Order: sequence, then structure tokens, then C-alpha cells
Amino acid sequence: MYIFDSNAFILASRQHYGFDIAPGFWSWVKDEKLTGAAASSKWVKGEIDAGSRPIEEDPLKAWAGKVRSDFWVDDSVAAVQAMAELTAWAQHPERIYTPQAVAAFLGSVDYRIIAQAKAEQAILVTSEVSEPRAKRAVKIPDAAQAIGVVCIDPFSAYRALGMKLTAA
Repeated sequence: MYIFDSNAFILASRQHYGFDIAPGFWSWVKDEKLTGAAASSKWVKGEIDAGSRPIEEDPLKAWAGKVRSDFWVDDSVAAVQAMAELTAWAQHPERIYTPQAVAAFLGSVDYRIIAQAKAEQAILVTSEVSEPRAKRAVKIPDAAQAIGVVCIDPFSAYRALGMKLTAA
């Protein structure tokens, strides 16, 4: 299973797969054929829904509201256990993160989605890149690696999931 971070959707909508130029991409992502193979977190949906533009002006927010409900995975007992593991890792004295960075991470969607990926034994799809020497921010790939979660970029996930967009 592949679990998608919010930046995979946000960047897709703003860059390569704008709703006006690549509607097939958005249909593909929410296709029922991907049930059990691709998902995201209810927290990611919340992040998308929290955008400042009204739904009538925000195609990503409108799209997220139409995706099948089982695409947006809720926290599980296993995810909560993985959160405890992430917390211990982030707060360990050998970490070089500032206290503000750790606090921000522990209150973030990133924290929850990494834990969800661990719980589902899924691959986490994100555009974020590793910065192991970062002090002011905990990066998804670094925290994920610490608890055994594999991260890949969105295009690698699209290929693995067999995405084929054809001209209409």
C-alpha cells in the first residue's frame, strides 16, 4: 500500500497536474481500482480542507470531498503505537532538533501520516527530501526512516501503481 502525504496532492494540483490540464490524473487517484493500494490520512484531508479559499474556488478541496471515504484512513491502535515510537525518537537527547522543531513535528500531520504508514506497513509518498542535519524542522523521510517506513517520491509511486494517462 502507498499512503500519500498532503504535499503530493498540493504540489500536483499547483504544478504538474492542474485540474484544468490533467483531469485524468485526479480521476485515476480516486479510482476504486486503487482501493487497498493507495490511500491517505483523514488528517491530510483536513489539511486540504483547511485551505483558505472557499470550496468553489479550490479544485483540490472540491476533489478531496468527492474521493471515496475509505481513501482517507483514520488513526488505528497500531498508528498510536507508532506515534509513541516517533515521539521517543524525536525527543531522544541525541537528536539535534530544536525544542520548537520537535513540538511542531509532534503536533503535525507529518507525524500522524508517518505513524499511519508504519501501522499499515505502507510506503509513504512525499515530495519532502531528507535533511538529517536539519535543526529547525523534522523532515518526513528522516523520521520515517527512523521507525522503518520507506518513503518514495510521487512519480515513483505513480509508476509503481501503474498510472497511465492518455490523451482524450
